[in-house]
Amino acid sequence: SIHELKRLLAKLKARSEVALYLDLHGHSRKLNAFSYACGGGREDSRFYRARLYPRIMAMVCPAFQFDQCRWKVGKGKRGT
Repeated sequence: SIHELKRLLAKLKARSEVALYLDLHGHSRKLNAFSYACGGGREDSRFYRARLYPRIMAMVCPAFQFDQCRWKVGKGKRGT
């Protein structure tokens, strides 16, 4: 469950930095591969880090679409 995952991440984070978390899943309406990532504005230190892995993926994998990536959490997803 999402609660168990959050608990596990908190436990891992207490031991060392969590550099990357991937949630791999598919969508019936969106094709190719893409990324959802949180990250504040350009003044947030995570802004570029959140975009680095998707940028590299787009460079090495033709099916990965950087322009389809989303960087904001929608209102309906904020509690999850």
